[in-house]
Amino acid sequence: MGAGDGQEHGDDPAWDAVEAGALYDLLEREVIPEFYTRDESGIPTAWVKRMRESMTRLTPRYSATRTVREYTEQHYLRAASAYHLRIAIKACSAGYWSMAAQFGTEMGHDALRRSEG
Repeated sequence: MGAGDGQEHGDDPAWDAVEAGALYDLLEREVIPEFYTRDESGIPTAWVKRMRESMTRLTPRYSATRTVREYTEQHYLRAASAYHLRIAIKACSAGYWSMAAQFGTEMGHDALRRSEG
């Protein structure tokens, strides 16, 4: 296996040596030659191609829009729903039924379903 196989290997010195060897091999055989081999205009065309391919693959995965959307869906909406449910429960226990009805909306029920799911 080469470097970056996606597996966890702990603090295994033998695996560290394997990954270091694979990394140095990649640098020596591909990355460094691509970076230093220039066309007549001084442009490292193979390196530029590698960068563009990398950006094409990684940009959608590391975009701010995706990050904000995931945070909103996975954390903020869940926390807001749970908060509304807690307010409704407190209002019920205090006898404020109209307030409980206001906060015990579908948002509160969604939070309850998520916590059970």
